Amino acid sequence: MSISKVRLLYAVSFLDLFACSLAIPLLSSHLRSLGASHFTIGVLSSMYAGLQLLSGPIIGSWSDIRGHCFVLQLSLIACSFLYFILGAATAIPIIILPRIGLGVMKHTQALCRTLLTDVVPSKDQLAVQGRLVSFGAVGFIVGPAIGGHMAELDGGFYYVCVAVMIFFWINYGIVYFFLSDIRNEHRGDKKSDTYSHNEGNVLEEYDYQISVKSEFPGIKVNNNVKDNAAVINSSTRNALSEVLQAVTNLSRINWPVYWDVFALKFLLGFSQAIHYQNFTLILKDMYDITPKWIGYTISLQGFVGAMTGFIAEWISKFYKNDENNFHRTLHGFIVLSISFMCISFAPSLMFVVIYLIPLSASASLLRITTSEIIMQRTPPNQRGSLIGSGQSMSSVARMLAPLCSGIAYDMFSFHGLSILKISSAFLATFLTAFLVSSSKIIKKRD
Repeated sequence: MSISKVRLLYAVSFLDLFACSLAIPLLSSHLRSLGASHFTIGVLSSMYAGLQLLSGPIIGSWSDIRGHCFVLQLSLIACSFLYFILGAATAIPIIILPRIGLGVMKHTQALCRTLLTDVVPSKDQLAVQGRLVSFGAVGFIVGPAIGGHMAELDGGFYYVCVAVMIFFWINYGIVYFFLSDIRNEHRGDKKSDTYSHNEGNVLEEYDYQISVKSEFPGIKVNNNVKDNAAVINSSTRNALSEVLQAVTNLSRINWPVYWDVFALKFLLGFSQAIHYQNFTLILKDMYDITPKWIGYTISLQGFVGAMTGFIAEWISKFYKNDENNFHRTLHGFIVLSISFMCISFAPSLMFVVIYLIPLSASASLLRITTSEIIMQRTPPNQRGSLIGSGQSMSSVARMLAPLCSGIAYDMFSFHGLSILKISSAFLATFLTAFLVSSSKIIKKRD
């Protein structure tokens, strides 16, 4: 294992999410300033999430054929120019084009994880992948605050996008000059191709907040095939079938066994996506605060979520008798629901910031506990597919939420969003309470 290359990939992951977090939290406000409706913003967000889901397997298959480093370099260069166009555009139809391009090409985090499998033995991959996620999370904590400061300049969003472009160029230089010689050193290891299933647990413990977390399927390619065009066509068909598989997997789930936890995952993902999708717009519309303070509040949420992930094991010590994780999940959804309510009726920005702390902490813990419930119920030989199905459920929620929230915001203003996220969180609370009472009845019978 090349330690220097691993550290460089950590740096690329950090700079990538740091750069994205400079611009992403400001995008909704920028679109509003150009005259976009909340529905239009929701459509753009849902379109981006859908393109990420569709293009991820295709880009992953192509990288297996053409080379991971080459595709990563191409992705970095393409994204740098697309972000520049995004910042320079002053009309909504023009902004749609770079958003489509970014939805197709922005897979740098997944490509970094793929490159790690080329240089790291399978026995070390879980720990190394976890560190990669941590470095990326730190980048997303720092970025919004700095981006908020830059946005206060005249034409600030343009300067932010120029900075994003420069950071992508820096990453391109790192990959081109120092990582181009990476070869698939461990692809022959049978376990190395299954790392994406294992890292699902790590990803659930960190709050990425944006849809840059698309997974690669790790499609194997026959290196003896001479006609690369035929291979590309074949891999594209396989990739598209795997996208369909993400949906069909949900219909093949043994719903009498797993319906409850997948419903909880959907409701959690839906309520969170509504919150994050419109958070900056709500702060601007309700409290008229500057981009700098919007950046601070977003950074606070990321920091609290990351810190909660680190102390999750300590918190579990208070639930020694909670073998099925239902009590932890119930308490988490209660805190989440109350936090949503308090934020909706907060009299000032100071109270919003205070209520964001339990909200971010409970959301981070709920991502962990719902994953643990799946792991406990699933046989070892089926955990990969069930975790993947859980991620598909979350992806569906993240695709639907922006569209629903856009309609609600346009029709009922801030109150429509509050009703959506509070009702979904309370529904999850009632469902978890039902599961707790059912488990007690089963224990008494036994």
